[in-house]
Amino acid sequence: MRKKRIYSKVREIAEDFWAPILPYRIFPVDIERVIAFSNLPLHINIIPGLDIEYIRNWIKEKQFPARLNKENCALHGFLLACEGHGVVFVNGTDHSDERRFTIAHELAHFLMDYYLPRINYINLYGNSILEILDGKRPATLQERLTFLVSHHPFPSFIHLLDHSGITAYERAKLWNIEWQTDTLAFEILAPFHVVVAYLKDLNLGKRFDLIFHQASDLLVSNFGIPSTLSFSYAKYIAGSLSRRITLAEEWGIRI
Repeated sequence: MRKKRIYSKVREIAEDFWAPILPYRIFPVDIERVIAFSNLPLHINIIPGLDIEYIRNWIKEKQFPARLNKENCALHGFLLACEGHGVVFVNGTDHSDERRFTIAHELAHFLMDYYLPRINYINLYGNSILEILDGKRPATLQERLTFLVSHHPFPSFIHLLDHSGITAYERAKLWNIEWQTDTLAFEILAPFHVVVAYLKDLNLGKRFDLIFHQASDLLVSNFGIPSTLSFSYAKYIAGSLSRRITLAEEWGIRI
């Protein structure tokens, strides 16, 4: 039931994102072009060989209010956000399908973890909260109590790269955030109802294995989803359209 509620929220966010730019929703989605035509304050930088060191130097050069305490390593993508604006860095040496999903994933982070919560806080508390959201000043005790009593968490947006020092609870929470983010990325690039419409035209019945394999191929060929990622989404789609999957089918055993 909880996953259904989460998916309902994700679908609503995706539909709101597409609503003003629906003519640009041509599959496979040119997500960089789509974002450029949207009204989102989000800029995309394609950087060959993107790594931590590049981000660290960019932060220093732009005097961006962030700090990276992590050893250098390659990155597929990275998001920085401040004062209502976001910058997405994408590894230009990745395959085009990988870049497409990376951008959609970071877009999903921007929407769910920064932009929409920010709008929500402004609607709740007015523009006076911008000083807190933008790090101009810390929240007063009274303001923190207001956040607590109103059941709205204190507005903070932290992207963890190094998960080694966090607790099991924090790790589970982080996994849940990443799961929701990927779900939104899939919904933006390959909306569930659109994929299902394709599959229903194939008259596959209720067999999980047939639907799963067709969905996997469809996600790659028609929607430009990386083959390494299509598996999980295809599994979800097949599970929604078929009878309950057996353990043998999940393990790929034919009976």
